[in-house]
Amino acid sequence: MDSHENGRCHVQLPEEQQQLLAHAASVKKRRITTDTDDESFLQPMSDHCCQDCLSKFIDATGNKVTLISVYAVCAGTFHSEETCAITVSDLQKKNKLSPMNPHPAHILTDGMLLHRDHGSIHTDDHGNSLANVCDPCSSALLRNQTPQLSLANDMWIGDIPLELQILTLSECILVTCYFPAVYIIKLYPKKKDACTWASANLHSGLWGNVSTYCLNTDDIVKMTCDQVMPPSVSILTATIGVTFVGPKNLPEKTMPGFLQVNRTHMCVALQWLKKNNPIYHHIIISPSRLNELPINGIPHEITSLARHLEDIILLAKETGGYVPEECIGDEGKCNLIYPIPTNSCPTL
Repeated sequence: MDSHENGRCHVQLPEEQQQLLAHAASVKKRRITTDTDDESFLQPMSDHCCQDCLSKFIDATGNKVTLISVYAVCAGTFHSEETCAITVSDLQKKNKLSPMNPHPAHILTDGMLLHRDHGSIHTDDHGNSLANVCDPCSSALLRNQTPQLSLANDMWIGDIPLELQILTLSECILVTCYFPAVYIIKLYPKKKDACTWASANLHSGLWGNVSTYCLNTDDIVKMTCDQVMPPSVSILTATIGVTFVGPKNLPEKTMPGFLQVNRTHMCVALQWLKKNNPIYHHIIISPSRLNELPINGIPHEITSLARHLEDIILLAKETGGYVPEECIGDEGKCNLIYPIPTNSCPTL
């Protein structure tokens, strides 16, 4: 049956269908009322439920789950839960981990080139030697293949000698044959609007990024010498730039320690490279060039070109959204931005 009101047409359902809809609505209303307990609605969880959730969270994020292990076959680091422990004797039976190109510095374990630091090989309660092996390496061994990233597959590079470990950034540049990067360093007091530099906490934080640019390689070649080492100390003026942002009371001690040069360290490093690195076999270590270097200090080529800026606002714009300040350190600390890019260290 249709009815018209104010120009609108209303369609009225047959009485039988209206009764069916009314019955369905009443049933649904009773169900909602029955399923909802007014006393427990929006009430806090019980202590037992909270403790159960907390326990599950700890089990999923605790030290046992997040513990990092070093693997014996590839020297990679993974979570301990991803570790597969295989007896050293079983690895030896595979006969796939002998070094392809033996080196005098190799330390073999039952004829296999394995990584033995940081618990990668341990002993169980029964006295069996177990090696931590990652899933990819384990899968390759099960297929009777040498794992691609295994140390035995020409992936061994040895330990960095102490003569090179102790080199600072400036020293690395002065012993390198190639210059793949320049380093733009900005130093400023961590505490905003500081009037002085808190020297007790200098250089305790460091972060930044890497930017790539096209370089004029011909001009760079002119800056270097193929045989005489170290290069002229003036190379530091083209590869390191330091800018202080903030108060002007900047004594030399505010310079980071990684800019220092030690003449003895330089001489020892070049002698080691000449003896052990084929790239350096032809070099001539120049005593006069070494005498140009500081006995132990910041080269004048770095300090003389250090710039000073007072525009703290500009610095805030540069670093805005990069790293949360609360993650960097305490107030009063001096930090470095545009830091030493770890994946662009000078080639040694």
